[in-house]
Amino acid sequence: MNDIEMTARSKKGASDLLKSEAFVMLCIYAGALLIHVLLSLCTTIFNLTPDEYSVTAIGAYLNGYDWSSTVSTGGYYGYFQGLLYTPIYLLTDDPYLRYDLMIVMNDIIISVIPVIIYYLGRRAFDINRGPALLFAFISGLYPCYVLLTKFTWNETMCNTLPWVFLLLAYKSVDCSNTVKKQVFSVLGGLTLMAGYATHGRMLSLLAAGVVLVLAYFLITRKRIFCFTGFFASIVVGFVADNLLKDFFQDALWLINDIDKVPTNTIEKMISRILAMDMEAIGNFFKTLIGHFFYFISATWGFGAICLVLIISALVIYIKRCIAVRKAEKTEGTVVEAYISDNDGLLTLFAFLAMGAVFVVSVFFKATSTVLDSRADTMIYGRYTEVFYPIAIFATMILIYRGKLTFIHSFASLVAASVINTLTMTFVAPCVTAGERMVSAMIMGLMPLRYGEKVKDIPTNDTFLKIIITTMAVLFVIVIIHLIRKNDEKIYKFIAVPLAGLLLYTNVICYTSYNLPQAKSSLVGANHMEEALEKLDGSGFTVHCFALAKERYVKAQFLYPEMNFKVVTNFSALSKLEERPDFIVSDREDALQLWLDGVYLVGDINSDSYLYACSEEAYEWAKAEGLALSENGYVEYSGAEIPATEDVEKTEAAAVMPVSTAVYTNYALIYKAGTYYFTVYGDGVDRDKLTVTLTSNKGESKLDYTVVEQADGVLKIAFTVDKKTENVRFKLSNNTGAEVVIDRIVFEKDEAVNNYAMAKRTAQSSLS
Repeated sequence: MNDIEMTARSKKGASDLLKSEAFVMLCIYAGALLIHVLLSLCTTIFNLTPDEYSVTAIGAYLNGYDWSSTVSTGGYYGYFQGLLYTPIYLLTDDPYLRYDLMIVMNDIIISVIPVIIYYLGRRAFDINRGPALLFAFISGLYPCYVLLTKFTWNETMCNTLPWVFLLLAYKSVDCSNTVKKQVFSVLGGLTLMAGYATHGRMLSLLAAGVVLVLAYFLITRKRIFCFTGFFASIVVGFVADNLLKDFFQDALWLINDIDKVPTNTIEKMISRILAMDMEAIGNFFKTLIGHFFYFISATWGFGAICLVLIISALVIYIKRCIAVRKAEKTEGTVVEAYISDNDGLLTLFAFLAMGAVFVVSVFFKATSTVLDSRADTMIYGRYTEVFYPIAIFATMILIYRGKLTFIHSFASLVAASVINTLTMTFVAPCVTAGERMVSAMIMGLMPLRYGEKVKDIPTNDTFLKIIITTMAVLFVIVIIHLIRKNDEKIYKFIAVPLAGLLLYTNVICYTSYNLPQAKSSLVGANHMEEALEKLDGSGFTVHCFALAKERYVKAQFLYPEMNFKVVTNFSALSKLEERPDFIVSDREDALQLWLDGVYLVGDINSDSYLYACSEEAYEWAKAEGLALSENGYVEYSGAEIPATEDVEKTEAAAVMPVSTAVYTNYALIYKAGTYYFTVYGDGVDRDKLTVTLTSNKGESKLDYTVVEQADGVLKIAFTVDKKTENVRFKLSNNTGAEVVIDRIVFEKDEAVNNYAMAKRTAQSSLS
């Protein structure tokens, strides 16, 4: 062979490699991974608590960290994905890098989905490369896959495992090698159990998978999996899951100590179902309608086509299989394969999976304790979205096959109209009455809420915007079908616009939600670091008092070896038999005012306060050169005094020009009684300065009296007869000259602890 022939053969080999399916799939994976990694660059630390934190705690526990005190305050969210994070704790001690690596692991896993879709499109459904790539883009980069996997909650494995199961089903169904088929069968059963171990809602995948195997056999007399390997692996997986679940729930959720079923579990859901009354049954109906509304809306109306076409195709497929069995008894009878077995298997799985997840999600949400307060609960999308891309893929295959008729398009328009009408009648009034909303759970609606902010509670106008948009899209599809009803490539006129709309959803949701969440989550982490960074590695015990959950779980993640415990209210804190070394709380709590032997450590203007509570902690803080407040009062001095922008602050004083103000932080007053604010400085004159005293962040004014007005001193007193939140003292300069403030002191009357008792005694005497 001469050089020319060798060169030609080499070029041909390279050309064949570039055109090979293996190379195309490698490019698909690389492209998907690049997109996911680039979008992950914004991540900082978790923000969705306790969902993300509880998953990371599994890997932490297996690395020797006991976070049970903080984990047990939240719900149980499964353990399987947390197992995958276990090695990351060995790679680095940097908590931020750990979180980044966890997200990268998510990216590596989720990028497999477009490859599986392309492979199935080419091998199982024999469609051309172009449509296969298009369908892989639409379903493989569906918004929930792209956006919700940028957090460490369980979405990555919940989204990936259904496609893995589907791939195994198609690899197994036509496999003639008994050993290979048994291997596929065992892996298929274990995949279903892995899904259930990932999150309780994936009971839907388990149910859909089992029913699929049985139903497909009854319909076609063909086995997707070997029954022995498949069901044996499910039994083994079920036993293993129960053992592991009990182990982790006992170790981290402390179920044996608190004798309580963790929230967010199937067991908890079942207990609420058994207690359902007529109102709860009505909520079930409303939530079911709300879920259908979200499916149609989040897919820009295409969900209605999925519903109509999948059900229609499934009915036709079952009839055809029955006809085939009858024909086998009659020689010479031929039945047209209107829908092939492979198409039928995908359609059946999409139908069963969607049906199962709707039932599970609706039961979870219709019996939720936050149904009335959280606006997103009744139209919840996060649980069901995991199967939307499978339904879309199945529908696209059917449209590619030419199964979408004008009747189907028109029926989709009618179905959407019915669901939207029911939504406006029964669901919208409940949603609009909500008090708060977690927008990540209905992220697919963001692009259709024109002009609204992410956290805005939906209104009737919101529903109208969404309905008008989705109905317009469906109407356009009907028109397209009328115009190009005989076009064999009509799928392009549906798939390409859908790809564009879903891409638009990704862009809008990423910029409106993912980016802001990454920034806000870092804020809370920074505050906790400011309060706790000096204690890292000290071995002291720390109690988190009345902190928001997202604060104390971040503290535990940032300082994995520290011993954090949670105290939720002042009564529990005051009754502690043994105090910890340190307490961290919000600055509003001002614990040095309420507890003897508690000393504020560091800057008084920090968002989170650190208090030394034990003698060892106090002496350690002094040895470290840390500032320690006196016990019994709160003092603002010099640079620590909060002030408006033009106030000049030095270490010793705050200089107030005309039309400026100084003020205190918000304070939470736990006990009834009399309290004082005292201002020390030059030019402090009650007649020339304006005093403002408010509670509830300025919503209520408090009465006060001036009890001392001397040269350089202004002291006011006020009385409250109950616990009062967000009390603030403000001093405004309207004198026409500069005023110098040396310090402001907030203290309680010595008799404050006896005030409530004295008041009750007086009332008793009067009665």
